[in-house]
Amino acid sequence: IDDPIITPNVNLFIADCYNYYGNNPNFLDNGFANCEAVQRGGGDIFGIRNPDNQPSGNYRATNGGKIKNSGFDYALAWTTDAPGGVFSLQWLLQYTIEAKQSDGEGLPTIDYAGTIAYFGADLGQSFPEWKWNLTGAYSWRDFLFDGRIRWIDSMDNRAAVQYPGETSLTGVGSATYVDIGTSWTFATNYTLRLGINNLFDEDPQEYAPNVQSGTDPSLYDIVGRRYHFSFRATF
Repeated sequence: IDDPIITPNVNLFIADCYNYYGNNPNFLDNGFANCEAVQRGGGDIFGIRNPDNQPSGNYRATNGGKIKNSGFDYALAWTTDAPGGVFSLQWLLQYTIEAKQSDGEGLPTIDYAGTIAYFGADLGQSFPEWKWNLTGAYSWRDFLFDGRIRWIDSMDNRAAVQYPGETSLTGVGSATYVDIGTSWTFATNYTLRLGINNLFDEDPQEYAPNVQSGTDPSLYDIVGRRYHFSFRATF
């Protein structure tokens, strides 16, 4: 997508000012556009003024930059007769080849594939290279037993690719969640279901900087092990 409607990431302007992308090798403070946008006070950065000279940090969505994403989704299903019933497997796989974005003129095109997002414009935009769900089910008479494994690949910190050369910005390891459940259908029209999500009480991956509470709640399970019960009647 050329010239998408995008809200620029203010962290990239700071990085450009400090020559992370090779555009300001002499570290000019005055005269270099993305340094003039940095507002300082008391020896610290307290805001970024956008190109339209709006108040600091108030970046409006504009047409600019570029987005280029690619990858593939793969689904495999298998069903077979089993002793007394039917057994089935379903595997859903997602692979991100590239997730490139440029936030505007003069800013680099960065590939965010395999990175986890943090606060700001990247909120909820984590892109693990690999992610898959494996679901198995066995039906026997009026009963159904099922389980699911959810796996999320390890990722680098998004800030590490925005600030190349920095070594303190650690990423996250892979995460695995296991869910199980069973259903009983009786009297034709009634179904009773019991289940446990996050069976092994897997903690969410923590990192800094982060989206919220030390992790990305849009990607990881932040509740922990939980039990559910439902009853369904059809008429």
